[in-house]
Amino acid sequence: MVYADYEYYKNEFYGTAIAEEDFQPLAVRASAVVDYYTSGRAKTASRGELTSVKNAVCALTEVIQDESRLNAATFSKDRASQVQSETVGSWSRSYGSAVASATDLELLEKRKQDAVLLYLGGTGLLRATGHWGCSR
Repeated sequence: MVYADYEYYKNEFYGTAIAEEDFQPLAVRASAVVDYYTSGRAKTASRGELTSVKNAVCALTEVIQDESRLNAATFSKDRASQVQSETVGSWSRSYGSAVASATDLELLEKRKQDAVLLYLGGTGLLRATGHWGCSR
């Protein structure tokens, strides 16, 4: 179940980071993340909770778009031919590949968790899911 559409993203969430043609596949993945963290309770959200669910999905679509871009740069077939640096005096050019560090991946996961907590933390939809450490 996809909880938010592009019209909601643009007109209610006031999102601007995602193009209309890119939104739907990202929203499908974001909705799956919400279902995971809520153990499926988002599917039965009340009207007030549903707004929070839609906002969480919209926030997650932006994070997942960033994740997709990082994956594309990291796993691109022609990544080895990407210019990493150039020098003009005594001409120099370095080629390399984009590499996703563990820090990059951890940051993306934290951004997903933060989006879920921001919008769903006060709804009761996250209760007893077991996804948060003791510090949460």
